[in-house]
Amino acid sequence: MPANSVKTVPGLDRRPLLNINLHPLVIFGLSLLLFLPPFLRGLFFAPELLFIHQLTAAVFLVFLLDRATKRDPLIFSHPLDWLLLGLFLAYFASISVAVNLRGAVGEALKYLNYFLVYLMVSRSAINERTISRLLHIIFAGAVGVALVGLLSATGHLNFPGAWTGAHINSTLQYRNALAGYIVAAQIVGLSLWVRARNPLHQTLLAIGSLLMLVVLLLSQSRGGWIVYPLAVAVWLVGLRGHSWRGCYLFFLNLGLAMLTARFFLPRVLAGNGTGAVEILLVACGVMTAAQLLVSVGDRLLARQELQQPFRALLTYGGITYIVAVVGIYLFYADRALPRVGAQFLPAALLDRAGTISMEDPSAVSRFVFFRDALEIVRNHPLLGAGGGAWNALYHRYKESIYFTTEVHSAFLQTWVETGTIGFLLFTGFWLVLAYILWRAARNHAGSSYPLAWGSGVAALALVGHSAIDFNLSLPALAILVWTLAGITRGSLVGYKLPAAQYSHRLKKSAKIDELSAKPNKQAISGNPWVQLSLGLILTIALWVPAWRFYQAGVLGAEGARAINAHQHLEARQLMIKAHQLDPFTATYLADLAQVTAVVGLADSDPVALQKAKEHVDAAVLLEPFNPRVRSTASLVYLLLGYPDQAVAEAHALLTINPLDVSAYEFYGRTAMTVAKHYLVRREYPMAKTYLERVVQLPAQVESVAREIPVSQSSQRHRKLEVTPLISLSAGQAAFFLGDHSTAELLLKTAEKQQELAAESSLWLALTAARSNNHAEAEERLTRVRAYFQEADTVFEEIMQVPILN
Repeated sequence: MPANSVKTVPGLDRRPLLNINLHPLVIFGLSLLLFLPPFLRGLFFAPELLFIHQLTAAVFLVFLLDRATKRDPLIFSHPLDWLLLGLFLAYFASISVAVNLRGAVGEALKYLNYFLVYLMVSRSAINERTISRLLHIIFAGAVGVALVGLLSATGHLNFPGAWTGAHINSTLQYRNALAGYIVAAQIVGLSLWVRARNPLHQTLLAIGSLLMLVVLLLSQSRGGWIVYPLAVAVWLVGLRGHSWRGCYLFFLNLGLAMLTARFFLPRVLAGNGTGAVEILLVACGVMTAAQLLVSVGDRLLARQELQQPFRALLTYGGITYIVAVVGIYLFYADRALPRVGAQFLPAALLDRAGTISMEDPSAVSRFVFFRDALEIVRNHPLLGAGGGAWNALYHRYKESIYFTTEVHSAFLQTWVETGTIGFLLFTGFWLVLAYILWRAARNHAGSSYPLAWGSGVAALALVGHSAIDFNLSLPALAILVWTLAGITRGSLVGYKLPAAQYSHRLKKSAKIDELSAKPNKQAISGNPWVQLSLGLILTIALWVPAWRFYQAGVLGAEGARAINAHQHLEARQLMIKAHQLDPFTATYLADLAQVTAVVGLADSDPVALQKAKEHVDAAVLLEPFNPRVRSTASLVYLLLGYPDQAVAEAHALLTINPLDVSAYEFYGRTAMTVAKHYLVRREYPMAKTYLERVVQLPAQVESVAREIPVSQSSQRHRKLEVTPLISLSAGQAAFFLGDHSTAELLLKTAEKQQELAAESSLWLALTAARSNNHAEAEERLTRVRAYFQEADTVFEEIMQVPILN
């Protein structure tokens, strides 16, 4: 592979503007961006993500200044550059058609972040030293994540969600994402290990790789277990001259990791954390000794005078070990020999491996997700429905009860959010990267090739695993994968096959070669000031929204605490500031409308009440598919005296999520409240309309429930059925409509739930009185008085209401 050199643009003045070198600061900033995110819960939550957005913007600003002072133009010389830029623009364009505006803006910011990281890495990773440094940072971060998981399992650390009592999630708090991360980091670690020559360096890499692989096994991620050997196999094939050494190191690591897990997990489950730590220390000691033996074996095999019997002993001894480890791994993965496997792996891992099947509920549920995602794509084919579209829309498409904020496929999620355009750009990027790696592997050269190859395979392994899970929905892993892609691009850019040897292949790759061979025409600008100005626009576009959204989040959290403490004036001011900083988040507007309505009613302030109405209207328009916004809007409309709109908002919840039983409960309670409102006002026709809807609610729930396939019913979520709360609302409606037998049946069902017993008994007393069973009415009313002092007053008031039949 030819050495990478800084490309020049003819006719440009390349004399530096200032004799300063900011490149070390750029590398330091990139190191922070690679090391910190996995420890910040994978950046899945907004506060940590917005902080990293601001850090990325700051590092990119330094990167721009460094290139501007050196008069080094940004050159888009490869299809990968344009594909990722196009993907960011696709996310930006999807904002115009977004069903969740805040979600779409958030995803566009994420991809701007990824693009800037890729841009910095691909332009910095142009020499072996920088590539090695970045990969060591990735490896060190993964080792740290592994240690947090292991020590949390032993009880020596208390990181939230890192240990579930059965498997390790570590700092990412999701085992499949952890597995994908570890697989990629393992390939990086093996790539560094296979090239290391210093004994101390080799030992540190060996111990780190061992700890990571133990965590991969103890994550019990079946997808990770499948992807890992496939990724290693591809990695070994491309090593060529280093393949045998890579095999020895991989199987040494795998065998020792399986034995370590075999003795570590039972001690953890037994509560013997100290004993589990001792197992880890012994394993690290054994790995150190094994690494020293491998180093000695390398030196012996390299000696020309080594006698053939000794050479054969070293070679075939290693091969025998490899065959044994492969056999054990396959045995436990397929459960062919469970008794043998149990000697090398914990029984829990063997049982988990035995459940790998396309008929497993986890696999079946993913196919359900994928089917529903394709239905959304069918309705939003070109530009998609914007970032966050899946979580906003999937409730309306699903045929079974499940709740997931992610599609569990990066490709389908991209398709849902950016349409066919974004899907083709995303898929095209990884196909081009795979093609570049294949082309380089066919005729590799140069000392940095193993690192470039390892980076590319690690990226593709993580993306491959993300095809069946939501790894890339954790921005920490997305930053990692685009970094690995940037390293591969930076180290292999401009790589060409020798024309004499591969002339018959050049025609097939003519398009990509043509784009790669004309960097001079792809420069953004040779003028450092123009380049700096364009870069500043991107920096500001990332930093300003991130800072505003972060501050809004802080104020919004303070406002929520003030609402819970009934400090309504303070809460109102905080929510106003939060909304001003982040006008895209509808929950701020909804909470502001609620607290403004409370303040307006308390002060009899018509201006405040009108403001509350405007706020709630705007909130619903901003996020019409957000159940929290619609339920809050319903309550606000009740406070403001708009009963029909309150019921309409409650009914919208049924449209948003027709399989959510809590939506039916909320609708029943809201509609009954409005019906009582009209009864008090003697507007009987309106009251009867809502009473008839509520009394039909149990039949409606049963009808929808019958349409759910039995095989797809969920055991982890509330079943769609007629609940006691639905029965209570329907029983009250039946009472007012004069159907006392139905009312009694429904109210007795509701009475069985302790929290509803007193209220149900009161309505049963009313039903008994209407049926002239005064003894039972008095008996029930007596019991209700113990819980409700105003029972008699309420009883008399309701008895004055006429029956609407």
